[in-house]
Amino acid sequence: PSYLITMTDRANPGRNRQCSVSVKGGHVFWMLGNRDVGSPKLSLAQGQAKALEFLSQRDYPGMKCVAREEFLNIGNYTCVALRNQVVYYPEMLKVQVALDNGEVMCTDATAFLTFNDPNAPSISQAFIPKSRILRLLNPKFKPDTIKLAQVLDEMFNKVLCYEVNGAQGQDRFLIYYNATTGKEEKIRRIDRNGNEIL
Repeated sequence: PSYLITMTDRANPGRNRQCSVSVKGGHVFWMLGNRDVGSPKLSLAQGQAKALEFLSQRDYPGMKCVAREEFLNIGNYTCVALRNQVVYYPEMLKVQVALDNGEVMCTDATAFLTFNDPNAPSISQAFIPKSRILRLLNPKFKPDTIKLAQVLDEMFNKVLCYEVNGAQGQDRFLIYYNATTGKEEKIRRIDRNGNEIL
């Protein structure tokens, strides 16, 4: 359950914001602002720094930007939790930053608030070695990095995986192998900014 709140800027009545705040705990699920965004004065990377700073100031420390894109002079950033070198994809936040002045226009913390468990034990190690994962790869696939990541399976269960970031020809992929069984859980084709290509 949540409250839907609409706020108006008294100095600028044409501008308002809406947000959804949980009844329990007072967490902001999402926030949406409206205004015309002028020509960009910030780069996509500078907007990313603004997004991460915004999250850090609101008790979302240790977030990592995994995808970004620009649309209509707004930087769209997908950020996930990073703890002990493990990337937690279910704990995702989305932030939109106006690239004309760095204002945060919109946020969506629904996934983070749904899947974050502050009492969950830390993941300390995987159960199979990286060398076994390397043997599972297609010989034509060239891996760049392999790291631990938590993802959701088709039933929305959290699964610890090895995330293999690499390329085959001109195409870049993220491949997720179950860190316990070695089973391929999912594969995502991405662009150079980490956005999934469908």
